[in-house]
Amino acid sequence: MKFTRILKWLGIAVGVVVVLVAGLLAYLAFFFDANAYKGRITDYVAEHYQRTLTIDGDLALSVFPRIAIAIPHTTLSEPRSKTVAAEVKGVRVSLELLPLLRKEIRVGEVALDGLRTSYVRDQAGHSNFDDLMTSGDAKKADDAQSASGQTPSFDVGGVRITDSALTYRDLKSGQDLSISKLEFKVGRLADKTAVPIDLSVRIDGKQPAVAGTLTASGKVLLDLAAPRYGADGFSAKFEGEFDHQALSAAIDLPKLDWSPEKFEAPTLKLSVKRGGAQALEATLALDGASGSPKAINAKQLALDAQLVGGGRTVNASLKSPLAANLEALTVALAAIDARVQIDDPTMPVKKVDMPIKAAVTVDAKAEKVDGHLDTKFDESTIAAKFDLAGFAKPAIGFDVGIDRINLDRYLKSTAPAPATATPAKEEPFDLSALKSLTLNGAARVGELQVHGIKVSKLALKLGAKGGDVRLAPLTAQLYGGTVDASAQVDANTNRFAFAPKLSNIQIGPLLKDGAQIDKLEGRGNVALDVTAVGNTVTALKRSLGGKAAVRLTDGAIVGFDYAKRLSDWKTKLSSLGSGARNEAANSAATEKTAFSELSATFAIANGVATNNDLSVKAPLVRLAGAGSIDIGHDSLDYTVKASVVNTLTGQGGKDLAQTRDVTIPVRVHGPYDKTAYEIQWASVSSALLKGAVSDKVDAKKKEIETKARDKLQDKLKGLLR
Repeated sequence: MKFTRILKWLGIAVGVVVVLVAGLLAYLAFFFDANAYKGRITDYVAEHYQRTLTIDGDLALSVFPRIAIAIPHTTLSEPRSKTVAAEVKGVRVSLELLPLLRKEIRVGEVALDGLRTSYVRDQAGHSNFDDLMTSGDAKKADDAQSASGQTPSFDVGGVRITDSALTYRDLKSGQDLSISKLEFKVGRLADKTAVPIDLSVRIDGKQPAVAGTLTASGKVLLDLAAPRYGADGFSAKFEGEFDHQALSAAIDLPKLDWSPEKFEAPTLKLSVKRGGAQALEATLALDGASGSPKAINAKQLALDAQLVGGGRTVNASLKSPLAANLEALTVALAAIDARVQIDDPTMPVKKVDMPIKAAVTVDAKAEKVDGHLDTKFDESTIAAKFDLAGFAKPAIGFDVGIDRINLDRYLKSTAPAPATATPAKEEPFDLSALKSLTLNGAARVGELQVHGIKVSKLALKLGAKGGDVRLAPLTAQLYGGTVDASAQVDANTNRFAFAPKLSNIQIGPLLKDGAQIDKLEGRGNVALDVTAVGNTVTALKRSLGGKAAVRLTDGAIVGFDYAKRLSDWKTKLSSLGSGARNEAANSAATEKTAFSELSATFAIANGVATNNDLSVKAPLVRLAGAGSIDIGHDSLDYTVKASVVNTLTGQGGKDLAQTRDVTIPVRVHGPYDKTAYEIQWASVSSALLKGAVSDKVDAKKKEIETKARDKLQDKLKGLLR
C-alpha cells in the first residue's frame, strides 16, 4: 500500500512539473516578446561603447523542441561613427530544455551566416575593437575568475559559421590579409571533450603576398581546468600561391597529448612544395616525441629537401635527436647528421657531396641561436662556430677554419661571351640585403684558389652594421710575398673602397694566374688605395678613383726586347733620309727587356689611371714612360721612351754605340687583348742621323790626329840621329 501511494504521488508530481513546463513554454510562445529588449540592447551598446547597433527586423523566439532565438541582419558601427565595423546576415542560438530544469545552461548550437568584419590596427598599434575587448564587465569577470581560481565550464552543442569574411589591416607594417568564403563547423564544444572541427577558407593578402585555400579537419581536445590539450587525426592543407609562387603545404598530426605533466606526439609531419624558377620540395618529420613540456625528447627529427632551378639540383637531408622545453621555448639538436648534394652541369665540378656533423641550440625567448658544424667535401675540411642574436634584425657571429678550398672548382666559367653588335644590358646588383645585416666574425683558410689566384695562410675579420660592411684586416701569403688589405662596402650609397698592400710579390705568376697577363715579371711591392661608386661592374670601373704605386726589381718586360731592337736599328739608318715613318713592331712573346728596377705611381680618376714617372733601369737601356690606362673601357695608351746608356757588342751581334744617348719612344696602345707596339721613328730620325754624322766626324778627326802624331814622331827620330 505504501509503495502504491508513493508511485501515485510521484506521478502527480511529474504531472505537475510537466504542466508547469508546458505552461512556461506556452507563456514564452504566446506572451513573451523578445523584441521588447531590442531597444535596451541598442541603448546599452550606445551608452557603454559609443557604437550604433542596428537590428533589421524582429527577433524570433521558438520553444520547441528547444528554446532558440534567431537574430536577423545586424550591423555594428565603429566607435563614434556610422561606418560599419561588423555585420551578420543572421544568428541563431538555441538552449537545451532538460539542463534548464537542472538549473544548467547548455547551448544547443550557435549558427552565424554572412559574418563580415574588418580588424584594423593604426600606426600606434591600437585596433578598432580595443574598446570591446577591454570592457569593464569583461575585466570584472576575469577578476572574479582569478579570485575564485575556477575555470568556467562551457557546453555548446556546436558552432557553424557559413559564407563569412574577415579582413585584417596593419597600417604600420603594411600587412593586409583577407579571409573569405569561410565555412567553419565545430561539433559539441565542451570542456574535457574531443571536439570535431571542419574548416574551409579562402586567404588573400599582401606583405606577404598570399592567395589560396586553407582546409583543416580532425578532433581537438580542450580541458581548461587541467589544463590539457590534444589532437586526434588532425590535418591541415594550404593550396595556392605565396610570394607569387605556387605553394602547397600540409601538416599531419595523428595524435597529440599535451598537459603540464605529459607531452606525447608519436608522429608529426610537415610537407611543403613550392614552384617557380627555384622549385622546392621539403618534408619535416618528428618521430617518438614524449616526456613533459619542460623536457621533451624525440627519437628523431628528419628533414628531406630538394631545390631545383637554373639547371642545378640541390638535395639536403638531416637527422638528429631532439630535446625541447616548450615552456622556456628552447630546442636543441645535439647530434646532427646531415648531407648536402649539389648537381650542377655548369660547374667545373659537376657534383658536390658534403656530409655535415653539427649541433644547434635555439632559445626563442632570448632570440638566440648558437652551434657548430664540421664538414668535409671534395678537397676541403671545414670547422665553424656560429651564433645569432635577435630574429627580426639578427646579429650574426662566426668563426670559420678551412684547410684548403679551390673555389674555381665550383664557380661557373667567367669566359667572355662572343662579341655582338649590341652588347647585352648589364644587370645592376642589389645591396639592400646588407642594410639589415649585423655581422661580426673571423675566418682562416690554409690554401685558397679563386679566379686562378692562389693564396695561403689567409686570415680575415668581417663586420657589418647598418649597411656598412668592413673587411679589416685581411692578411695572407701571396706568390712568395705577403698581402695586407682592407675593404669596405657602403650599401646605402653603393660605395666601395679597397686598399691592398702587396709586399715582395712575384708579380709575373700573380698577373698570369689572376688576369691571364704575361707582360711583366719581377719581385716587389704594389700598393693600391681606390674607391668606386655604382650598382654595376661597368659603373664601378668608370667611377674608380684613388692612387697606386709599384716597385719591382730583377724583372722583365715581356713581349719587347729593347736591347735587340736598338741593336737592329743601325741597319735602318740608310732608309731614314727620305722622311720619317712609323713602323708597327708587334714583338714575339719570347722577347723580353730585363731590368734591375721598375717603379711607377698612378693617379686614378673617373676610371682612368694616369702615370708620368715610369722608370725602368736595364743593363743597356733606361726606360721612362707616361700615359694612361682606361680601366673603364679596358684599354691603354702609353708611351715608353728608351735610351741607350752603354755599348755592348752582343745581344744579337750588333754594336749599340751608334744609338747611344738617343731616346726612342715606343707607343703601347689599344684594348687589353689586342695591344699594339709602335716604334715612333719620326721623332728619332734626326737624332740618329746626327749621331751617325758625329761619329764619322770624330773618326776623321781621330785619323788626322793619328797621322799628325806619326809624322811628328818620325821627325823627332831624325833629329835624334
